[in-house]
Amino acid sequence: MVSDFPETLTENGVLFTDTLTRDQPSRFMYYHFNPAGQPDRRIVLRVENDSPEPAFVQFISGRAGPGQFDMEVGHLSTQRFLVHEAQNEGSVLTIGGKSTVSLVDQPLPAKTIVQNILQLREIEGADLHLTLLAVSSTDQLDGATPMQLLQSNVRHARGVYPIPEFYFQYTWSVEDRPLSVEIGHIPLPNLREGEALAGDYGVLQSVTFTIVNPDNTPMQIALYQSPRGGSATGTYLIDRVLVQSHAVPAFSHYKLREYTVPARGFLRTSVVTMPEGGSSYPVDLILGVDDGSVSPGAPNSPVY
Repeated sequence: MVSDFPETLTENGVLFTDTLTRDQPSRFMYYHFNPAGQPDRRIVLRVENDSPEPAFVQFISGRAGPGQFDMEVGHLSTQRFLVHEAQNEGSVLTIGGKSTVSLVDQPLPAKTIVQNILQLREIEGADLHLTLLAVSSTDQLDGATPMQLLQSNVRHARGVYPIPEFYFQYTWSVEDRPLSVEIGHIPLPNLREGEALAGDYGVLQSVTFTIVNPDNTPMQIALYQSPRGGSATGTYLIDRVLVQSHAVPAFSHYKLREYTVPARGFLRTSVVTMPEGGSSYPVDLILGVDDGSVSPGAPNSPVY
């Protein structure tokens, strides 16, 4: 996975470069803010094919913004990517031999934020060169665009990271203490010089719970979310059903889903999620006996 996240832009130039090969797909994430007083910009992802033969790239996009609210942009980007990825829904782009095309060309006016999560897979062709650029809103990009890699005094996670997906499996009895699973708490080492990726932004998280009820009566249990690092939004695919959460404060506790576990029986449920740009992580997913609090989707619930 490659990531350029987060950075406040104060000049134009190259934000990131990498190579896309047929050997391995790549997840490409960026998140940028253009502050007040700066010129209107665009974020452009260029794909260069040095080979005389054409190349074919399949990609899934979670593009969001420009917008003024960081958590809203991060949430929309994550929600769109997770839904498209689950449906295997995307596009196929042909890059002609000895040519350069723009895979993304996204407006970034002053005082706005953009984010994109891209999953890229080269189907056929030679290695391709990826260049992420911040350019003026009026710049014309014809052919290759050599520009200097931007540097910043602010330390941020710009680099290449392994393990773009985490898988967890748990078996839990309704007689046990609540089970807590932290999302976004494993810093990924940077394969380039730079910061580790704290918060697991852009990393797919898949959790499977097997819930066992040894009792002679059915049990009501629930899955809760509880942000631990600060305010957070959330997007979850729970048994392939889209469940979303508005921003909730740190250490709050809201139901995502309710279950009835049959007497002397079990059930299995799966959750797919991803840390969201603009939110603070980790977020705990907590499995426990239903505490009688507001149900997801009810008027007083942030979950919808």
